[in-house]
Amino acid sequence: MRHPAGGRFEFHHVDAHSEHYNPRGRLRAGEVTFPCSDGSVDLAFGASLFTHLLERDARHYLRETNRVLRAGGGALYSILPPAQAEATLRGGEDRVEVSRDYFEGMAAGAGLVIEERLGELCGQETILLRKP
Repeated sequence: MRHPAGGRFEFHHVDAHSEHYNPRGRLRAGEVTFPCSDGSVDLAFGASLFTHLLERDARHYLRETNRVLRAGGGALYSILPPAQAEATLRGGEDRVEVSRDYFEGMAAGAGLVIEERLGELCGQETILLRKP
């Protein structure tokens, strides 16, 4: 759907399966292909997205992010830091907690670099990733 702001934004709904939120979804999260061409996106945004993705699905979404971002493009994502300091990644689809270091490692594994740690927003850690 084109946003009325001059067509500068597009929003897409993906019918991804989630045992907790969308049990009738037709696609498993690991099967989702972002509806964008390779290298066509300037900025991807996901608020409270990774707080509901299991690790394998989060890694897949980060790889998809890398695929669709243009060189130099960014992704603004939030994560929920774990309540226990020693935890790296824990929880289920209703609440996934991941440490910043662990998330940044997953992002690096997908070919993304940390541009800036923006701090807390609504109780979540916000991170700007960049495609080199």
